[in-house]
Parts: sequence; structure tokens; C-alpha cells
Amino acid sequence: MRAKLVVTAGFAAVLLFAGCSSSDSSSDSSKSSTSASDSDSSGSSDSATSGPDSVDACALADPALLQALGVAGEGEALDRGGENGPPDVAWNVCTWNAAIVAADDPINTVTVQVLTAGPDAVVNPLEILLSSSSGDGPAATPVDVGTDGKLYDFGLISGGGGVGKTIGFGAGNDQLVAVSQVSDAVDVADLTALAQGVDDNL
Repeated sequence: MRAKLVVTAGFAAVLLFAGCSSSDSSSDSSKSSTSASDSDSSGSSDSATSGPDSVDACALADPALLQALGVAGEGEALDRGGENGPPDVAWNVCTWNAAIVAADDPINTVTVQVLTAGPDAVVNPLEILLSSSSGDGPAATPVDVGTDGKLYDFGLISGGGGVGKTIGFGAGNDQLVAVSQVSDAVDVADLTALAQGVDDNL
């Protein structure tokens, strides 16, 4: 049976809120960012527009651990931060999909998401997605990964999710990480090993 994918409605609201809250201050600062960076008295506007450093989410996952989850090859990278994302966050995503050959082949998607919050971050959309997605289901269970690791009973992919499992945990440099598999059959031990490897590589 194919895993049913659902779109998380909270994501659009989060980005809309973040875009509205930063639109007034970003229009003028973007024009003066070049000159402001040349002086030491520019204040915090330059750091707020540049945001924290991005992470190569694809490079964090061990190919052998991905293969144990049934996916292989190069992942597809996506940067959800930047000028169109929430202010002062870097939100880096990498997704691997198992090939679907026949119409009844099961969906199998593995995703690594790393959100790095800067000092001027207003919201943490990945944290909101993790919290809202588990609201109606069973409570997350602790797992020994990173800081405050939790195992969620759903697979969270960029912009949505479905049947599967997600391990969310904190890492250094104000990072929140979600390692997920959208699949009808998730081996939690293999997913945990992948999450631990991602944590080690950060």
C-alpha cells in the first residue's frame, strides 16, 4: 500500500507570517547592505539580512546507512531559507527517493532537514512543523540521538509528510535536525543509525 502524503498547512502560515514581519525592514536594508558592510557602525541590520551559514544536508548522510533504508544515489538539495524564507534562519534539506518502477511500488523517501537559527530569528518553522504534526497523534518517544532526541510517528518531508517515522533532535550552533522516512515499513534502528551519523557529521 502506498504511503499517503499530506501537506502540512502550518508551513504556509509560518512563511507568510515571517515574510510579513520582515518585509518593511528588508526593503531599505537590501539597498544599503553593500555600503553598510564597509563600516563597523552598521549595527545588526547586516547580520540580520545575511543569516546564519548554510549546511550541506546531503553530505551529512552516510551512503551505507541510506542504502539500509532502501534509498541510494545523490540526494536532492533544497535551501528553504534565504531571502524568501523566515528571517535569520538557514533551512537546508536533502531528499532521497527510491525509484518507483511499477504503479503499485511503495513510496520510500528519506529526508534530512537542518535548521540553523541566528540571533535575530523570529520563528523556527521546523520546530513548529514537528510540534503541530504530532498534535493529534501519540506523543513522541525519547531516543538517544543528539540533544533531546525524539521519535515521532510520522514521516516529515519538506513541505509535507505522511506515513513513516521522524527523529528530531538538537545539535550544536542552535541547530534543529529532522531525519525522516516516509514509508509503510520503517526500520527504526536503521533510521536511528542514520540520525546518529548525521549528528556526528554536523
